[in-house]
Amino acid sequence: IAGGTFQNLLLQNVNINVYSSATGAETMVVGVLIGEQSLLSDAVVIDNVGILSGSITCNTQTENVVAGALIGYHLQSYNAMSSIHNSFAQLNIQVSSQATKHINAIGGLIGNVSNDFDLQDSYYSGNLSLQGQGYVGGLIGQCAFTGTFTMDNCYYHGQITYGSTTNSAGGLIGYSSHNAVDNKADISNCFVYITMSPNTKCYAFDGGVYYNCNVSHCWYYNTSGSLTQVNSAKTTSCGQLSSASYFTNSSVSAFYKNSSYFSPSWSISNDRSSTWYIGDSTINGGLPILSWAYDAWKKM
Repeated sequence: IAGGTFQNLLLQNVNINVYSSATGAETMVVGVLIGEQSLLSDAVVIDNVGILSGSITCNTQTENVVAGALIGYHLQSYNAMSSIHNSFAQLNIQVSSQATKHINAIGGLIGNVSNDFDLQDSYYSGNLSLQGQGYVGGLIGQCAFTGTFTMDNCYYHGQITYGSTTNSAGGLIGYSSHNAVDNKADISNCFVYITMSPNTKCYAFDGGVYYNCNVSHCWYYNTSGSLTQVNSAKTTSCGQLSSASYFTNSSVSAFYKNSSYFSPSWSISNDRSSTWYIGDSTINGGLPILSWAYDAWKKM
């Protein structure tokens, strides 16, 4: 795709199953909305888009895989910042690749992102599995860009599993790299509710960081159930991160509204008057959802 806008779209029972026995060293790119954005294209804008259920399964012999629920591979926008706002995906992504020439990049929302990108008020809920070399991240598999990347008011909830050849795993980003010192990434007001298996090569937020990556007001639960603030993208190896079971429905709401944790605090309420809704433990395990999708959740 050479740029465009996806808006006010809700999908359910989205299932993608791909198998390749190709012998070449090609790249398999998979995304529900966009497989691959063309190089030097116009910006991609995704706003108020949700995937309520489904799965992505990829098995390859020699091809590497770049996969995400919304975008597989975001290459580069021409003089414009691409964005995902007020959007979510709830499905499982499973990749098995024997590729050795190139790496895999698996992310909940985006497989691989480059150049200017803005991710706000969005989340991914589901399980990620990578058997093969490469990177896996709760929201983004690999962030390799020239420019500015921002992530604000986002979370990931689920489980990440990976094989012995996987290079790194992160609660938000599997691996990030920037090819110049003046490029920067800013991550703020984010949270992860995850378990990881195994508990090596995994980090609470970013599996690998080079050059500038600023992190502020971000949190996760450690193995003892203690709320832990993340002050740098690549924290101490996270071990087996705890799940969201430490939160009751009421305490989740109070947590996001507390300016001591998030600055500014999230726009969240129990009457759908804010960006985020919380107040029904039967919806999304009691975790925040986007208010615009409330009616669809109630019908599930």
